[in-house]
Amino acid sequence: MFPDSSIWLVIGIAWVTALLPFFTEKSFVFVPWRQEGESVKTPYWLLVCRALVHWFLIIYAATVLAGPHSETVKLAAFVASLVLFALPIFVLAKQVRVKSFAVRLFELLGFFFFSGGIGFAIEHFYANSHPQDWQFYAIALCLYIVLAYPGFVIRHLFKNRHNRRLIAQTQVDSD
Repeated sequence: MFPDSSIWLVIGIAWVTALLPFFTEKSFVFVPWRQEGESVKTPYWLLVCRALVHWFLIIYAATVLAGPHSETVKLAAFVASLVLFALPIFVLAKQVRVKSFAVRLFELLGFFFFSGGIGFAIEHFYANSHPQDWQFYAIALCLYIVLAYPGFVIRHLFKNRHNRRLIAQTQVDSD
């Protein structure tokens, strides 16, 4: 792959991962609170510890992807990231039927770290990594949220029955 085409790969991965939380009801991350439908028998401290360990591992895998490590280590971090995002699907799939908006935001943040790690890994593959300040990450997060906006619109504005009735009434009233 060439450097000029790899930017499109990073943009495509960012776009897909930004839309993924809004197009599925499967949970991709653990959160530090009890989701609707989750077992009441699980103690609260275990939920918090599970979420903290999960988030630490996601962020650590993203930093390993972004760091100056060998290709084998980066591949292992990439596979570990995929496993970390798939683990809640298998653990919570039968318990949690509908995700809340806060869980979707946590997933968006987790996928932001994942796609950023992939972007830095590709950058390090072609050239020396350039150190970034906080402004870069703030702008990248804002652009990532913009990539997620179509999924938000489809999930929360178009698929809501109340909004569909309002749209239908507006069209009838305007005729």
